[in-house]
Amino acid sequence: MDAKCDCMDSFSWRRVGRVARFYFPYIKKQLIIYPAFSILGMVIVILSERVAGLGYGLFLAVNGALSMMLVFAPTIFASRNGLDVETVLPATGAEKSTFIIGYVCIVVPILLYLPVFGGMPCDMLKDNADIARVLALRSSLSASTYGFTIIENLFPISVCLYVVMKRTTNRILLGMVWSVVALISMSFVGGIYGMVMAIYGRFWEKSSSDVESVMKLVTEGMESFFIVLGVILLICSIFVLYRTHKVISNRQI
Repeated sequence: MDAKCDCMDSFSWRRVGRVARFYFPYIKKQLIIYPAFSILGMVIVILSERVAGLGYGLFLAVNGALSMMLVFAPTIFASRNGLDVETVLPATGAEKSTFIIGYVCIVVPILLYLPVFGGMPCDMLKDNADIARVLALRSSLSASTYGFTIIENLFPISVCLYVVMKRTTNRILLGMVWSVVALISMSFVGGIYGMVMAIYGRFWEKSSSDVESVMKLVTEGMESFFIVLGVILLICSIFVLYRTHKVISNRQI
């Protein structure tokens, strides 16, 4: 028994793999559906743009759907069998947390966005001026803010995961509700900053037809905002993920 306890005191990637095998029946559909939806959505956008010129609206809709799928992804861990089996898994809290947090924060974003932003779909959509502007603005902000715009969804994801791990009832519903609350709070802060920019940024001095100048002004004005907000959200996300780890560890038997 002592030897077994000593063994459990050290981190083991083999036990992480066992945790993955336990959860695989629950996540296997997500592993298939997420990249399939991503690819299908972009194919529909490309065909709609080529055939009817409707790519821009569908592009925004698909991106919105992908963002919500990403934020709600942690609800997959709300096992229908409850927490009893999860609690007695032969793995430490750190090993369970490594798989769960790693899957949600690393694997799921790759499943969703790698097929979309792998290169070819974006290149094929650049014929649409509106989509090209969105892609250019996103790329410019990502580069100028040291990538902080990329982690904007990390906070609502971590909130959803924390609620799913913390609660024992209504785990899916409450996880989705609180992640939406997190998104709304982020949008509220962004809206306030946007109004301040509209008042003091002198957008009205730009011609409505001078789209490139307006985009440049918006990009330059939002760089510092995204950096500050990104740092705050990153700190908050790390704290929430740490609390999630503690919740998982405290359930350990």
